[in-house]
Amino acid sequence: MVARSFIILSSLAATFLFTVISARFNGLPTQLKDTTSTVNGNYTHVCDALRFFELGLNVKDFAYCDTSLPYEVRVKDLIDRMTLTEKVNQIGDTAYGVPRIGLPQYEWWSEALHGVSDVGQWNSKATFFDDAVPGATSFPTVITTAASFNQSLWKKIGQVVSTEARAMHNLGHAGLTFWSPNINVVRDPRWGRALETPGEDPYVVGEYAVNYVRGLQDVEGTENVTDLNSRPLKVAACCKHYAAYDVDNWLGIERYNFDARVTEQDMLETFLKPFEMCVKEGDVSSVMCSYNKINGIPACADPRLLRGKIRGEWDLHGYIVSDCDSIEVMINHQKWLKDEPEDAVAQALKAGLDLDCGNYYTNYARNSVGKGKVSEKDIDVALKNLYIVLMRLGFFDGSPQFEKLDVTDVCSDEHIELATEAAREGIVLLKNDNQTLPWSTDEIKTIAVVGPHANATSAMIGNYAGVPCQYTSPIDGFSKYGKVIYEMGCVDVACKNDSIIFPAVRAAKKADATVVMVGIDLSVEAESLDREDLNLPGYQNQLINLVASQSKGPVVVVIMSAGGVDISFARDSSKVHSILWAGYPGEEGGKAIADVVFGKYNPGGRLPLTWHENGYVEMLPMTSMPLRPIDHLGYPGRTYKFYNSSTVYPFGYGLSYTNFTYSLVSSTKYLQVELNKFQHCRELNYTEGLYKPACPAILIDDLQCNELQNVELNLEVKNVGEKDGSEVVIVYWSPPDGIVDAPIKQVVAFKRVFVAAGGSEKVSFVLNACKSLGVVDYKGYNLMPSGGGQFIIGSDLSASGKEKLLAGNKRARIRPVSKEERRNQDVFSSQRSPKTEEPSLERWSPAEIPNLLATLQIDRFKPRYYIGAASDKMGLEKAKVVENSLLEKGVAVETTDIEALFLPKHRYILWLLAHKKLLTKDSQPYIEDKKCVMCNCDSESVDHLFFKCNLSKQLWNRVLHWVGIHGQLDAYCVFSGDIFAGTNQASSVNRSCGSEIDFSIPGHCLQRNNGNS
Repeated sequence: MVARSFIILSSLAATFLFTVISARFNGLPTQLKDTTSTVNGNYTHVCDALRFFELGLNVKDFAYCDTSLPYEVRVKDLIDRMTLTEKVNQIGDTAYGVPRIGLPQYEWWSEALHGVSDVGQWNSKATFFDDAVPGATSFPTVITTAASFNQSLWKKIGQVVSTEARAMHNLGHAGLTFWSPNINVVRDPRWGRALETPGEDPYVVGEYAVNYVRGLQDVEGTENVTDLNSRPLKVAACCKHYAAYDVDNWLGIERYNFDARVTEQDMLETFLKPFEMCVKEGDVSSVMCSYNKINGIPACADPRLLRGKIRGEWDLHGYIVSDCDSIEVMINHQKWLKDEPEDAVAQALKAGLDLDCGNYYTNYARNSVGKGKVSEKDIDVALKNLYIVLMRLGFFDGSPQFEKLDVTDVCSDEHIELATEAAREGIVLLKNDNQTLPWSTDEIKTIAVVGPHANATSAMIGNYAGVPCQYTSPIDGFSKYGKVIYEMGCVDVACKNDSIIFPAVRAAKKADATVVMVGIDLSVEAESLDREDLNLPGYQNQLINLVASQSKGPVVVVIMSAGGVDISFARDSSKVHSILWAGYPGEEGGKAIADVVFGKYNPGGRLPLTWHENGYVEMLPMTSMPLRPIDHLGYPGRTYKFYNSSTVYPFGYGLSYTNFTYSLVSSTKYLQVELNKFQHCRELNYTEGLYKPACPAILIDDLQCNELQNVELNLEVKNVGEKDGSEVVIVYWSPPDGIVDAPIKQVVAFKRVFVAAGGSEKVSFVLNACKSLGVVDYKGYNLMPSGGGQFIIGSDLSASGKEKLLAGNKRARIRPVSKEERRNQDVFSSQRSPKTEEPSLERWSPAEIPNLLATLQIDRFKPRYYIGAASDKMGLEKAKVVENSLLEKGVAVETTDIEALFLPKHRYILWLLAHKKLLTKDSQPYIEDKKCVMCNCDSESVDHLFFKCNLSKQLWNRVLHWVGIHGQLDAYCVFSGDIFAGTNQASSVNRSCGSEIDFSIPGHCLQRNNGNS
């Protein structure tokens, strides 16, 4: 999200804004004028009786101010009092208020990525700094604190940030709704916004989101309120950018035009997982959708992603907001559907977008309603979602528990110390030959500090940062430990010439030890700027080599960056004794770095990203979205989950000044899963020649996950060194061998634990099998595979990339219940009798089917139970055998039902359409009998299907109703060209949806196997 140069919006102001020049609302400066009202008092909330009196109103006349009523009733009263024009004026980032009913203006946009920030807003700001509030605590960037792998730290930072935000709000300097954190997974090491995110693992990113959001939002004592729509909020957080967003500007390909072609497998497994955790476990009060298209549809206009996933499946208690000017981007950049503004506004509202960061809703929603493109009820729903959040924030009723916070609660000593601790915990020790570090002040009296980041200040706080309380640069930090000799070595990180390298070399010759501060900054990686390579810019390599070769004493290289840097030359150099990665360490970064180098703090951070060699990015374009390797193109896999070749440093890597050992005390060895009569085995693809279980997997959605046995791991971690230290214990799960396209391993749990020298600590993990042991197949089904998987505990890769299985590795096997089934070791257990079992027909010959079906005890045939099962691929020969067998049993089944049973899912939908199974509310079929929905896919994109080819939201709901719990339809395929496709879509759809579609038909509908349309 960013303010872009080609957009000019009306100015923003602080939280409540009124007309008179001398007016103050809780001390807020009046910046925008409301010509119909005058308020002179200092008020802390909307529904103050005296405030209403000044407006010439009686607060008792307004039910929305009646605290005895539920929030939903109050919000309905508020909305019902507005005209349509007044309503549309409240659904932009500046909500203009309705003075005649006592509703003030509100500015929705504030930022708090790693501290309260004044950036990213338009001209007049909801959050700002001045002499009254000169700054706020600026913590390390998210990628740096993510390296701590410390959930409690993440939550504590959120608590401090929200305390400072509330204090600033009381002083009229901040809003209450903050569009943070950024929880996009870093798929490609070149992404410019890696500094804003928690890294490349979706589970770690999700855990960060849950804890930071809880820290921002939770009000002490109310965390367990059962009615989540009324649970109080300290401030409102926002998880962004939803979804599959990780291209900003790579070689001219911009996020505004980029279409992320993502498989359903990658979408569910990686791109959506952190957002699901943020909504379901973090109970975030807002989600922001992204600029990019996903499989042809803009993220902010996709009802499956917004209304379907966020609002429906995940049950968001809050609002959905667009990245700023996303609707304008749809129209002017993406040329999506060649829409008029009213069309785009209607599509976004119907998709579930509640708030437009921009002015398109404000300018065009009224006309959109007038032209019948969207209903006023859709606007009412958006307003309800917005104002319930403001109710929970105390916007209307006040928040007495926070009203005493003031400027002394901003930049307090305690908060600055937490910023220092966060930086220390995030620093990663990458190399330490011969235990060169930590240095001793008894031996090191003079320190040469050289390099472009030697005197870093603003570079340490990254982007989306406000004004920090203070700066402690590396020079300042090292000055506490000895005499500093400072030379730049390079003018900046670009380091375009080597003219000042030699003064840095002379400084290294004089000093007892040398610190080389190198790296990159926002001129290399930032929003709207992706990297082109992974090298240090300019002459920085030469600076390191020359200084290291001439230094009188030990040399430590400190790297400031977000993404990985190819420093393999320094890693392999005997002249470079130690390497530290400091990320962007925040306002106290210099102090934290010096404390680590001199041993005041023992580093315990771990890399949240894989550090690749530069050759890696030369092997594949940044725009290739699949995470798994694409062998025929020579593209390697992405992230540690799908890449197992050489690296500079692997994900999870980090050293310490001490040594730790693990021992496994106890663990769960077997997991028993009992199936009921509505559950059946699912297929998984296995590598040819490897053992394939008789029952490969079951659908996790079919399981009662809360009733399953948990998997427990109990460890003992010993510090066998001489220094106190913290160890990050990471638990990886490696699925059973042989499953095609399964991750190599994936993080399922982690803890950071402090262990005193010579001491030990017990560490326990309790894992939910459904959340931790699943795999997503190529169709997008979340499955639990049978067989033996492996837990890998600890940092399991060495710097050279060779696997190091640490003590305590354990295999866990999913096992059956009965003794007979246990002889077939990898089969899921079942309590069903053979006579009630639903058959898996694919492996049976036609001659065997009648006997098999004779065991069925059914009164009414329900083909929906089979849609999506292995029998989808059966031909009509077997279908006829099944039909005859069922008819002999007296089951009333139409022939077309039998044929539909064995159709691939995309053709099953077509069958439903053709046979009047999908009806309108007045029981009329969507199409005539035996005909297809027509869509000219030669002249129009297949992405028009949902909006332009009569496949309305109502029809989509009917499809879901018909197919039922097992017929998820590969929804991604349905609306990305699976049914209606021209030949130009063949290759892309084939990769996403399999090879069951006949692309020889150059448009309109596909034919079924039996020749019927």
